[in-house]
Amino acid sequence: LSAGWTPVKRGVIYDANLEKNALLITTDSTLGSGKQVFVYFSGKEKDILGGIVIRFGKTLDYRLWVCSTLYKVFPTTPSTATKKLWKITVDRTSGVRLIVDCNDEEVLNTLISANTCDWPHWIRWTNDIE
Repeated sequence: LSAGWTPVKRGVIYDANLEKNALLITTDSTLGSGKQVFVYFSGKEKDILGGIVIRFGKTLDYRLWVCSTLYKVFPTTPSTATKKLWKITVDRTSGVRLIVDCNDEEVLNTLISANTCDWPHWIRWTNDIE
């Protein structure tokens, strides 16, 4: 690990305010490996309010948890470098917006709403993410 990085354990809930501090994740998975990165957002009761799954399949795609039932290709193609630094933030200045950067380039900036989600429980995203 690089200086300043903290190793995390899978399946553990960490407190993070994604409106104030970005979540940074490094990956070294290759396209076609089938590996996935799961990031879930929870509320005060530790119930899942939303999240994102990044999948290294034939293409690099994502699924918004508690919003979309399908995987989608990123609107901007992420870096082709094997080592990737993902930055995930939530912006609530105008609705609820999930922003994802990969290697310092914005690859997703989406408003979570009835117009962008096909899952009826998307409204959970509007709760306070702890």
